[in-house]
Order: sequence, then structure tokens, then C-alpha cells
Amino acid sequence: MPLPGQPGRWMGELMTLGGGIFSQASNMEGPAEAEDEPERHPSLAMFFPGSPLAECSKPSVDLPSSPSALGACLCCSHSGYPHLPKAQGSEELFETIVLKNETYFSEFILLGFGNHQMFFLAFLFIYIGTMVGNLLIILLIALDQHLQTPMYFFLGSLSCLESCCSSNILPQMLSNFLNGNNMISFTGCFVQHYLFGSFVSVECYLLSAMSYDRYLAICKPLHYVTMMNGRTCFRLIAFSWINGFMATAVTQFIMSQSALCDNKIDHFFCDTFPIIDLFCGDTHAFKLFLYILSSIFTFPPSILTLTSYGFIILTIVRMSSSRGKQKAFSTCSSHLLVVTIFYGTLMSIYAIPNTIKVSGLHKVLSVIYTILTPMLNPIIYTLRNKEVKNAFQRFCVNLLSPNL
Repeated sequence: MPLPGQPGRWMGELMTLGGGIFSQASNMEGPAEAEDEPERHPSLAMFFPGSPLAECSKPSVDLPSSPSALGACLCCSHSGYPHLPKAQGSEELFETIVLKNETYFSEFILLGFGNHQMFFLAFLFIYIGTMVGNLLIILLIALDQHLQTPMYFFLGSLSCLESCCSSNILPQMLSNFLNGNNMISFTGCFVQHYLFGSFVSVECYLLSAMSYDRYLAICKPLHYVTMMNGRTCFRLIAFSWINGFMATAVTQFIMSQSALCDNKIDHFFCDTFPIIDLFCGDTHAFKLFLYILSSIFTFPPSILTLTSYGFIILTIVRMSSSRGKQKAFSTCSSHLLVVTIFYGTLMSIYAIPNTIKVSGLHKVLSVIYTILTPMLNPIIYTLRNKEVKNAFQRFCVNLLSPNL
């Protein structure tokens, strides 16, 4: 059904189409008969002066001469104005007109990057690299006792999240490139959209929890063991995942119940605003609602992340030992780089209005955010972390020579 409060667009089309059909019906079957005792409804002429609806308020036995006015009378005769004239077969014609405006799609078309199969191998290698890198980090954290600390538990949860995010988008893209078919089912599209929105929210909360962990380790090292124990770490991770999936449920329900006027999504996956652009009527109010709702859920963890790193930077600057500064900076630099990439691309995508001129730029930024970032995160944490390197070396040694 159309969005509440936006009847203008489809009502005008309904009037015009109904008038055209009934002008033909009246020519073939003769003028329709009016009610015996018509009543006058001045409210129509009052609120719609000079419009086709105004003619319907006249107590006349003749049908309006204008096709658009006749279509308007048809609409009113089915919505609470029983005195208005009805032509023969109006019920069937009215249902036909309404079905024309309420379009139901069983599939969407992802325009994406077209049917260029040369992208298939590139994205396939990226997907394989992403899965191998993130699963390797999860495996190292699970097997190596030196990495079983809150910091690496957060890192393992982030690697699991990146693997899920890539698996939500890339397999569908690879299938489209390989088969040359850009179709995705209605259910599949909204499932992909819900998972994508949930993973973004989870990452926002998870990065905030990781920044708080680094704040305690650098700014309050003496209280770190007691304040960030295993139970606190588990609660923060569980809260991030649960709250992230709950935050997207409201918008997902509203979007799945809205009427669609088209099924061509100008993107390579089912993102929020490309889907909203397919809605019938004016969508500015709904977009404003989404911005407000997103701010409510993402603003607090974002502020916590920025505040934590603000105190971390001040603490590092005040350190007298150069060795201490280097150690503290190497501990949080990789995470700070991940946070910068995450919020930088996210703000670039959703802050810049998506017009035809910048549509290609939005797709490129989305590729960086949804595809390249999950692959780069394991590389960033591995290159900047000696403990992960040492754990990987021990893993390779045990794998190649298990008897030693």
C-alpha cells in the first residue's frame, strides 16, 4: 500500500486513468443513471475548488463531461460518497485501476556494475582472501593461549563479523557476474538488507567496545585486569551483537510493508536508500525518520569511541618515556586505523546526496566499505601486532612439525 500521507501522486493517476476508461464506457453503453435523491457535498468544492472533484459535488443526474472529472467521481463513489453516479461495470473497472497502481514485485534487478564478467575473478580473489584472513585470526585466537585476552576476544569477534558481512554480499555478486543474471528475490533482497544493516550496527558498537578496552589498558593500566575481565568482555560483545540486530528491525519492517513503483535497484546489493528510491510518493519524510533513528542508535557508541581515543592520545602525549609512547601507539594504532576507515567511508556514503552524478562514486565507496575493508582488517592487525605474528609462526611450526 502507498506510504501514509502521500496520496497525491497515485490519486492523480487514478483520476486520469479512470476518466479515460469511463469516457469510453459511457460512449458504448450510454449515460449512466444517477441516484434518485442526490445529496450535495459542499466539502468537495470547498477543499478542491476548480478541480475535477468539485464537479462531483453538483447534484446533477448527468455524468461529468471531463474524463478526469469522471475518474474522480469514480474514486469518490467508492470512498464514502454513495450519491455520486455509477456507470455500468464500475466495480470491475475500479478494481483494474487500483491494481495498476499497487504493483507487486517478486524479484528485484540489481543494476550494480552491469554484466561485466571481468569483475568475477577480482571479487572472487577478494572474497577468498577475506575469508582466509579472518578465519585464520579466529583460529589463532582459539588455539594460542597467549592471545586469549579481552583485546583479542574483541578482535576475534570483529573478524567473525567481517566474514559474515562479506558472505552476505559477495556470493550474490559472484553469482550475478557468473550467470549474467542480476535478479534477486524479494525475500532475498530484504534478508540481505536486514543482515547488512545489522552488521553495520554491530560493528559500530563493537569498535566502541574495543576503544573502551584500549582506553582502560593505556589510561588506567593498574585497574585494567579488574575492570576488563572475561565476564565484562563477554557482556560487551553480546550487547554489541544483540543491540545491532534490534536496531535494524524497526526500519526493516516499515520498508517491507511499503509500496514499490519500480524494481530496479541502482546498486550492487540491497542497500537502504537505493531501495527507498523505489517507493511510491514522496520519501523525504521517511528518509528523515531513518536519519533520526540511525542517530539514536549509532551516536552514543560513536561519541564513546571518539572520547576514548581523545583520552588515549592525551595520555600518550604526556608520557615521558619514548619507549612507552611507542609501545602504547603500536597497541592502538591498528585499531585507530580501522575506526578511521569505517567511519570515513560510512560518512562519505550516507552524507553525500545520492544523485546521478555521484552514483558511481557511491558505488566505489560502497565497495571500499563492504568488500575491501573486511579483507584489509586482518592485514592491518597482523602487520602492526607482534603477538599475532608470533602466534602465526608458532601455528606454522606446529602445523609443519606436529611431533616436535
